[in-house]
Amino acid sequence: GYTVLAEPDMMGERFTVAYQFDANGDSLVTELGIANGDPGPCSECTGELGMQTDGFRATIIGRIDTLGNVESDDPLEQASTLAVTEVLDSSVGCAAFTCPDVVETDAPDEGGAAAAPVEDVDCTDFVSSIELSGNPVLGLEFTVNVAGTDTNKDLSAEEVAAGGSMSVRLTYEGDGWVGFALSSNGKMVGSPSEPHIAALCLPDEPAVSKYLLGAYAVPTEMPEESQTLIDTSVTQEGGVTVCEFTKLLVEEGELPIDPNGVNSFIWAVGNTNELAYHRSRGQVDIPLEQCTPSGVSEFNPVFGQSPGTFDSYWKAHGIMMAIAWGFFAPVAIASALARSVIPGEGTWFKIHQACNTLCCILTIAAFGVAVAAYNQAGTPHFNGTHQKVGLSIFIIVLFQVAGGALRPHLPEAAKADPAKDVEEAAEEADANETPPTEEKSKKRTAWELGHRLIGAALLGMGMYNGYSGPLLYAARGLVESADGWLIAWWTWLGALLGIAAIIKIVSVTRK
Repeated sequence: GYTVLAEPDMMGERFTVAYQFDANGDSLVTELGIANGDPGPCSECTGELGMQTDGFRATIIGRIDTLGNVESDDPLEQASTLAVTEVLDSSVGCAAFTCPDVVETDAPDEGGAAAAPVEDVDCTDFVSSIELSGNPVLGLEFTVNVAGTDTNKDLSAEEVAAGGSMSVRLTYEGDGWVGFALSSNGKMVGSPSEPHIAALCLPDEPAVSKYLLGAYAVPTEMPEESQTLIDTSVTQEGGVTVCEFTKLLVEEGELPIDPNGVNSFIWAVGNTNELAYHRSRGQVDIPLEQCTPSGVSEFNPVFGQSPGTFDSYWKAHGIMMAIAWGFFAPVAIASALARSVIPGEGTWFKIHQACNTLCCILTIAAFGVAVAAYNQAGTPHFNGTHQKVGLSIFIIVLFQVAGGALRPHLPEAAKADPAKDVEEAAEEADANETPPTEEKSKKRTAWELGHRLIGAALLGMGMYNGYSGPLLYAARGLVESADGWLIAWWTWLGALLGIAAIIKIVSVTRK
């Protein structure tokens, strides 16, 4: 016969048999399936209600007739049996059905005492809860009330017109903003036809308002006529932020909330009360159920990609880029500036060439790690300034290294030692009273000028990203503060390049 499947009870299993149908239920499901099936591949199907070949769904109405045997090893025997009374098209939905009143009895329990009557569930309170995140801790409590049902909450005229409402409480163990939104694709940004609109809780104002998530950037506050959230509040005390609001189920221009189906939600929290890059974020699919005095069923949320999954990627990216542009690139430039005090014939050139090569290798590797993280997270690339500068560095450094390898030739007299400029060769010739070196070609002169300018620009961009990267790192919650790193970053670079520049200036003025 037919069964209702649920999330698995044990790791490694695909599903659990929640209920099995009685004989009448099996017959009714078969009849509806035959009426909806395509007669082509299905010889028994009539196609009078549809032409489905797969994905058949239905709404089942019935009551639990026999409880399952939890002691049995047979999944079917463990499942309770549903006495099915109706099988309807899935479009009808459970929201259209109201449970009949349950007649209480005074039947004694096993101890001989009369069973206590079941107390009504208060649909004005939060009846369901889940933990959205364990680090940082973010809890969600909610209740869905549908108009025209036996909910014991008095709905306002606005709620009735919208078919009902969903009340939400978010509890964040941190001082910062909190955001929550319905999502059509599990991501921050939807499509023009299905825009994502978030309820953002801003403790400083304090206010809970609707914001349009139109791009991977700071959201845009919706106009006053769209601010339809009810019973809003946001408090912050003792390092805990609590946000409450009620959202109408159906609103023009917004994704509707299915009160008795699976809905995809996204969330995010900030490091501070100022609306900026999120500290953490996530996605969860929740099977909602309307509240009735008899309560709601237990449910199994399905969580999307954990926000912390890519922390190791960003750590590896940051370490490689810090070494590349905090050590190898500035040392390569410093060796060229301070060549006059570096001992050994052509030593500075070997240092310069090796550092540039290693910088390029690390840049390629770090760029690949960042792209991999964005690809796996399903997040668009190169939206922020840091990311765009990083892309520019990646492209330009490849041309810079290739240009160095394919540089125009020096004049014949200087080829014996490529580590020397033509000017250096000329100075040696003057000192030894030998014929001067022939002049460089225009191509060589232009290349040297361009190589130096591009190198300086690359170093500047690398220094900027070395500054902005730790700020993003801190915003992701991977470190508490970037202040210590930034002090070390600027102190090291300032000292190294400053000393090299002084040496270069002194060597030039002495000539």
